[in-house]
Amino acid sequence: MGIAGLLEYGVALNYPRGPVALRSAVALIVFIFSGYLALHAVVVLKKHGSFIDTRKPTARIVEDGPFRLSRNPMYLSLILVLFGLALLFLSFWFLFAAVALWLVFNRIAVLPEEVYLESKFGDRYTAYKMRVRRWV
Repeated sequence: MGIAGLLEYGVALNYPRGPVALRSAVALIVFIFSGYLALHAVVVLKKHGSFIDTRKPTARIVEDGPFRLSRNPMYLSLILVLFGLALLFLSFWFLFAAVALWLVFNRIAVLPEEVYLESKFGDRYTAYKMRVRRWV
């Protein structure tokens, strides 16, 4: 996020800016939704006694709250923050950072986590994967 902000400040791309009020309102909605998504995911994990730290072993598959809509709501919330910044500033750099973060999360975190969960929970996790999309 910091590198995208520095690039936006130092190497901003010029393009039409559009209506600031509308852009700001939509970005605010994205920020609020992102915060809600992350906070709700943390509350649901705590309720189930699951760890937020992905380095710790998982005791169960959590399927309620935001985990009904996305298997990765906390990662998604971070990507949405960058997307909201891209909207707010009409920034190619923040949009690029959002896509880059999605690729990094997908490759470095999500795919290994899915392998771990499939090996630990087997058919139960496979059924969850069939019902709930990875991102949205």
